[in-house]
This record gives sequence, C-alpha cells and structure tokens, in this order.
Amino acid sequence: MAIKTEEIFCPVPMPRLRNNARSIETIYLISSRSRQFGAAAFFYPGVKEQAADILGEGYTVLPSSLHEVLLVPDSSQIPVRDLQNMVKETNRSQVEPKDILSDNIYHFDNFQGKLSTIQLERGKEAR
Repeated sequence: MAIKTEEIFCPVPMPRLRNNARSIETIYLISSRSRQFGAAAFFYPGVKEQAADILGEGYTVLPSSLHEVLLVPDSSQIPVRDLQNMVKETNRSQVEPKDILSDNIYHFDNFQGKLSTIQLERGKEAR
C-alpha cells in the first residue's frame, strides 16, 4: 500500500500561552483518510522515518487514540512533562476507554531510527 505524505501528515496549530506571550506550536497528526483506526498508519513501513525527514528532526509521539497519533517536533518549546500530562488527561476526559492506546509517550530518534518510551524521572525531563 503506497502512502502519500499529504494524506498522513497534517500540521495542527496549537495555540499556547507562555509567559503572557502568545506563541503557536505546530503538532502533526497521523491518521487514515477516513480517520478511523488511523493510529496504525504510524507503523506502516517507512512512515516514522518519513515523518522525521519532513520535520527535519526527531519527535515525540503522543498516542491520541486508536484513530490518530500526534507528533511533536524536538524543537518544540512544550515541556515533555506537559506532553505526558496532556496524554493522560485527554485519555481520562476525551477518549472512549475502548479507543485509548497508552498513557505513555514515545520518542523517535531520527539519527538512530529508533522509537523508545520516554521515561520521566522525578525532577528531570529527558527526550
């Protein structure tokens, strides 16, 4: 199955208030054309690498639901802990229990081509 980049990667502007200054973070969405069970598209051959090529860097993966996965570029100013909390809170308040993928967040290293779970240590953030 061939995948066209524009069908998978859709930038989603995310307004964010930071120190009383308004800035926009861009988060990228991966899903299927029908938006049904689209999170699986992230695991299609070459998609993780293609996303890194498009973004020009590694990224954090937020498993939004069975239907979509969000990608946050490493250059984002959103703290990793905030991303983790966002996934947990969204899972509790917005996602049907049957559609929850994980409370974990992940990192794709564009140099190693490796996907790994982000482990948050007390008082530290590591990407």
